[in-house]
Amino acid sequence: MHKPITRLLAGAVLACAALAATPPSQAASFDCAAARAPAERMICASPELDTLDLRLAELYRRAIESAPWRRALREAQRIWLTGPRDAAAAMGGPPALAAEYRTRVAALEGELARATAPGTLQPEAARARGPACLLPMPVAITPEPACRVRESGSLPIVAGQRFTYAVYDYGEETRPEGSGVLVFGEGALPGRLRLLIADLHPDARCETPRVIGSSGRAVLQVPCVNAGTQAANDESVFGWNEGEWRELDVRSWRREFLARVPRDLSVRRGVYPDYGSMTARSPLWGAGDGDCCAAHGSIEADLAWNGDRLAMRAVRVLSQTASAPRDRGDLMPILARLPDPSSLARHPAVREALAGSLGPDGARQIAERLAGPSGGLDVVAGRWVAGSACMPHACSVEETFLAYDTRSGTALVASLRDGKAEILTPSPPWPAELVDRVHSWAPGAATLLGLAASTKPRG
Repeated sequence: MHKPITRLLAGAVLACAALAATPPSQAASFDCAAARAPAERMICASPELDTLDLRLAELYRRAIESAPWRRALREAQRIWLTGPRDAAAAMGGPPALAAEYRTRVAALEGELARATAPGTLQPEAARARGPACLLPMPVAITPEPACRVRESGSLPIVAGQRFTYAVYDYGEETRPEGSGVLVFGEGALPGRLRLLIADLHPDARCETPRVIGSSGRAVLQVPCVNAGTQAANDESVFGWNEGEWRELDVRSWRREFLARVPRDLSVRRGVYPDYGSMTARSPLWGAGDGDCCAAHGSIEADLAWNGDRLAMRAVRVLSQTASAPRDRGDLMPILARLPDPSSLARHPAVREALAGSLGPDGARQIAERLAGPSGGLDVVAGRWVAGSACMPHACSVEETFLAYDTRSGTALVASLRDGKAEILTPSPPWPAELVDRVHSWAPGAATLLGLAASTKPRG
């Protein structure tokens, strides 16, 4: 009797299952009885494609087990399955599908060879490779994106071991295609490094990793924000356990968190846990709220580690009155007297608002981007405190605008690089009363932010 194989499912997220004996024509890496996509039906009908599919599944399994850059491999495989693979089947039939499989097999062979190559790295090589990164981004569609090292440095000592890191940006500066963080430990020989973590994110921007004390354990946080306007949290977190960094599950708890949001409200931004205090907070939006201005309170959670998984212990939904700082009405004169936009970004109330939409590291980054020359702060429409500046030594290419609403406690940020939005939260349109202040910051930016051109006379 025929027993279909359900080994490694190459048609989904490629989870492991059991391998059963089966005739060669039915030995694909998925259940042929359930095949629906044209590519899957072609594989089940062709011994050549069947062999290629099994070879691909085995290479993928070995690469996932061996490579520290598992996240990027999974994403590349997902894109390939629904992109190049299915397109080849639809446009060229079995011959084109076989050619596409051979191309993907060769790519995974390269990833496996890179993951299992012997040898270690000189510290100087890890820090000073210039534009030639040590690790390209695994991709499903060629050509590989360009890569450059944005920064590198040392991390705190954990259990007597030293660690260094490098942050990579992929793609052109005007067309980013992801970023990643590599973490190195000490090699077997003095002065050598070995690669421990390669956390690559095809659709996000990652920032400097940091080691945090979290409920009695050391965790390594790789802060990453999705490139979309909703600033989704795409971070990775690793826990130190038995002499190695192990990836922790910091995502599954979010489903329960979001399920506790009142039915008529929503969360429109990424949720960023504070692993020091083990809490998480997000503003709440009503149906009539603009993206800029959540006006329906907040939802907060107390968190705890359950083994290697982040779990939610308690959750609270606070009304706008309960969640607003008691002295918010008095913030206007305090904020208006601050000397510059960077000081505004570092004020506790503004920093909290920035962290709610960009994460703690994103809030720190905005303060740094505003640390250069500025024209001070302005009060707009009796409620906004706004200012703009640039990062020191980068004023010719980068400018950042920050506005804080003293009524709702919302922060708006736009950071432009070479005239294009690099950070933009919330998504347009912004409140119309900011149009003149935005125009004085960067003529033409009002259109980018969904603001109609001002008709107010200047002078």
